[in-house]
Amino acid sequence: MNKQLVLFFCLFFLGCIFSPYLAQTSRTFGAGLKLGSTFCQIDGDDSFGFNRFGVTAGIYGTAKLNKLMNLGIEFLYSQRGSRSSSKEDVLVGIKLNYLEIPVLLQVNDWMIETDRGSYHRIRFEGGLSLGRLLSASTLNNLEDRFSKNDISWILGSQYFWHKNWSISGRYTSSWTPIYKFTDPSGNPKKLKSYFLSLGLQFHFN
Repeated sequence: MNKQLVLFFCLFFLGCIFSPYLAQTSRTFGAGLKLGSTFCQIDGDDSFGFNRFGVTAGIYGTAKLNKLMNLGIEFLYSQRGSRSSSKEDVLVGIKLNYLEIPVLLQVNDWMIETDRGSYHRIRFEGGLSLGRLLSASTLNNLEDRFSKNDISWILGSQYFWHKNWSISGRYTSSWTPIYKFTDPSGNPKKLKSYFLSLGLQFHFN
């Protein structure tokens, strides 16, 4: 396991310890944990479909801006890439592991009143994510040619069925290319990563 991945899991462990205390210090700030799955593909690799499956996990914090809006920041380990299906003529296999820091503007809606307090049922979110490539593997041994840094944009939403629990759906697409090359005809080409993610969040209150 590389040093960067060890560092991430150390940060994740520390986040698990300190997030509950951060969330309890003020109603302005919140924190939590998230775990989910990614369904990925890469634009430009001649393969189609979200055939590469992975995981995403990490910690997050929120700051309340007003009654309806939050500013959120996350620290995530995220698996991306692409893989050709058995029905395709091309053979593609790319695995990418990232440390990601999404910064999100969140809008809350549908207030629910319960015996244990009130909370918003729906949350919409969008923003940018800075990614750092931790490791890569390919079928043609081109791992060293992938860009170490990535900027992506994000759109998503969450549904809360409990004050402390929510499920989420998110679309993430690279703004910058993750790989540049020249095809046999001499034309410049580039690869861009995009993926869907489904997740489960636990919110400390």
